[in-house]
Amino acid sequence: MCVKSVISAPLPWLAMVAAGLWGRAARIAGRREFWLPRTLRITREGRRFLALLMVIAVAAVNTGNNLLYLVTAALLSLIVISGVMSETALRGVTAGRRLPAGLYRGSPATVGIAVANGKRLFSSYSVTVREMDTPGLEAAPAYALRLPPRGDALVTTTYLFTRRGRYRLEGFRITTRFPFGLFTKGKLCRRPQEVVVFPAVRPVEAAGRGGPAGRDGSSSGRRGEGHDFHGLREYTLGDDSRRIHWRSTAKAARLLARETEVESERSVTIRFDNYRPGGAPDRAELEFEEAVDRAASLAAHYIERGYSVGLRTLGERLAPRGGPAQLRAVLTALALTEPVEGSAAASLSVTVEP
Repeated sequence: MCVKSVISAPLPWLAMVAAGLWGRAARIAGRREFWLPRTLRITREGRRFLALLMVIAVAAVNTGNNLLYLVTAALLSLIVISGVMSETALRGVTAGRRLPAGLYRGSPATVGIAVANGKRLFSSYSVTVREMDTPGLEAAPAYALRLPPRGDALVTTTYLFTRRGRYRLEGFRITTRFPFGLFTKGKLCRRPQEVVVFPAVRPVEAAGRGGPAGRDGSSSGRRGEGHDFHGLREYTLGDDSRRIHWRSTAKAARLLARETEVESERSVTIRFDNYRPGGAPDRAELEFEEAVDRAASLAAHYIERGYSVGLRTLGERLAPRGGPAQLRAVLTALALTEPVEGSAAASLSVTVEP
């Protein structure tokens, strides 16, 4: 009875602990975090080191040679030292990203990674920072050789987004192989951030460079500030002397000034009928993305030339405006545009309207 009670008594307690650990691990996995605070991976050099250690250890046991025992102990101590020093290098290290103002599909973006060492006494060495795995993102690692105590460093890397739209960046994986390169120890640094990747913007071909008729900055026929000649008038005090028409002044023997015509408003609207193309899914997706890129390229083309640009899709409409803020609004709308199912007669198209 006594033996049976001693054996069976801890089982409910162990079951409760196991259930708690299992549930906690599941919750943490759902948040894309590791249950353990560190990860450890043996490098190629580390495998060779361990193989050599095993050979020497077996030789020491078989021969009983005290020198071999001493060498085995020294090699084992290197593993302990490596664990302590790599933990010191990782502890207190954080990272943050500095993204450029605009991110475009298919265009490499230079991103600044701010790496900081929060420790008061110890430096961190050989720290590698890599963005956590995100679908559609190819990110090169960033490397900092040394981070002084309470110091930081700004290192640059390259991000390549392979699709447009909204991304959620979860954070960084910070690793080090310090001090001997036998193991790669890592940890996660959560820095969640949502970004919008714009469609690809390419130069517009010559056929699409003219503005629509009547809204391309032509003369309006009204007097005002502009460049086209309207007529001559008497020069008055306060007029810009550069407006004096000297040839007519010489003929009339009195000062005459040129008048110009105000230009009509330069305004266009990009109409994007974002119907889903027919055909094979892969080809339809490629065709739709090319149309989105075309609309984005036209918007950038006209805004860079001083036009007020609007956007009209099947689900959204932006009034014509000019400037960088309007370009960003148009590109954001296009980045989040999805194909819409239409009738058999409906077709995907991008046009420029006055």
